[in-house]
Amino acid sequence: MEDLSTAVFNCIDPRVFESVIRFLNEELGLPLGHYTLINSAGGAAGMARKNREKADRAFKQAEFPLTKFTQISRVIFIIHDDCGLYNHLHHKYPDFFGSGCCMTDKQVHDHRTVAMMIKDRWPGHRIDIYRAVAVGDGPAEWEFEEVYNMK
Repeated sequence: MEDLSTAVFNCIDPRVFESVIRFLNEELGLPLGHYTLINSAGGAAGMARKNREKADRAFKQAEFPLTKFTQISRVIFIIHDDCGLYNHLHHKYPDFFGSGCCMTDKQVHDHRTVAMMIKDRWPGHRIDIYRAVAVGDGPAEWEFEEVYNMK
């Protein structure tokens, strides 16, 4: 546990899971055991809800690893194309993305909101948001790009 330095918030979508693990290991140099993986629908989307009671409940999911594992100094959020939760919310609430906004913009906005909440509570943490972009025609392959960082 002494090597645990990073908390990673990732969507539960099984299409991206293996690629996320590979990305963390090969691209970011984080082997298993150096991060804790927190999977939930939409990544950290639940913590950005307008309903404060529900958002606060979701935020407790972040509090545990960030409080329990005091050696964590970095938080990574991974968003991805064609997220089922964001699609569902957009269909249920047509104005969910806002006017002129697309899924990626809404995901980045929501995760930046959560990043600022975490930074307020744990100011020394580095926070990065990466986007998994689907490539290829076959089974989903993903490339990752950094979309935001807060040091």
